[in-house]
Amino acid sequence: MARMYRVRVASSGWPGGPGLNTFYFQGRSDPSTASSGVAHDVYTLVHGGFAGSGLWAPSLSTFVVDPVVDIIDAATGALEDSYAVTPTTDAVGGGAASYGPTEAMLCVSLMTSDIVNSHRVRGRDFLGPCVAGNDANGSPNSTVLASANALVNGFVTTTTPDVDLVVWHRPVSKTGGSSHVVTSHHVADKWAVLRSRRD
Repeated sequence: MARMYRVRVASSGWPGGPGLNTFYFQGRSDPSTASSGVAHDVYTLVHGGFAGSGLWAPSLSTFVVDPVVDIIDAATGALEDSYAVTPTTDAVGGGAASYGPTEAMLCVSLMTSDIVNSHRVRGRDFLGPCVAGNDANGSPNSTVLASANALVNGFVTTTTPDVDLVVWHRPVSKTGGSSHVVTSHHVADKWAVLRSRRD
């Protein structure tokens, strides 16, 4: 039974905000347990990622990592526990001040090596709004792509803490949920549009 650390990142600074990114991790050595110490380390990992590789994000963007890390049972989706950590200064974007279109996002594909119900388990995350940075063909430029890849790569390849970034296959009908280790990722060289209920 895997127990996942759920880390949420709220972003603001543009019309139509805030935005929300949710990441799931589990212990690498023992996925069945969770601890307050590792919860703090996971919080620090995510905060450092947004603070340290944010050239894709305008300097007007603010990222607040929720200091309450929830522990989720992957099989049932039940909230089992929460650990409060001491929050640090909010992260801000490291790119230029100018925004591109606020509905244009970077689409991050999260790949695993697992199959459930004859389907490959994959996840997606959306990063944005982004700086006004286009190549001549209208796609994200190399600086934007490199910094977004660095953010996610830090989560995938981390050795401290001893956790894995996972894709959560949620419980469906009579099939229990499960967590699946992300083995690779890819940031698409094109803009994605993320619509909200307010559109």
